[in-house]
Amino acid sequence: GYDQKITGWFTLVIDVLGRYELGDPVESQQFPENVDINWTVGNTDYVKSVSLTNIPNYSSDNIIDAAFGFKINLKESLLIIANVFVPLNDDGLRAGVVPTIGIEFSF
Repeated sequence: GYDQKITGWFTLVIDVLGRYELGDPVESQQFPENVDINWTVGNTDYVKSVSLTNIPNYSSDNIIDAAFGFKINLKESLLIIANVFVPLNDDGLRAGVVPTIGIEFSF
C-alpha cells in the first residue's frame, strides 16, 4: 500500500491486495461430473447430460484487487476513511466495485 499526505488533513491512499493459490487443487473440492440420463421412447434411445452444479469450474482463483481512497483528518482525534475496491483480474467470484467507509475516533 501507499499513502501520500497532500495537506495536513487530507491523504490519498492506494493499496494492492491479492491472493495466489499455490499447488494442485484438492480432489475433494472438485465439482461432480455431469450425469447422463438415458430413456427410450418407442424404438428411439435418448440421452441427456445434466450438470450437477451451475457454479463455473475455474482452474484458479487468483485474486488481485486495488483499493483507491482517501483519509480526512477532521480533528486531532477524528479520522474518516473511504475506499473503492476494484478487481484487477477476472479470476474468482467477486463484485465489480466495492465502496467502503470508516470512522476512527481516539480518546
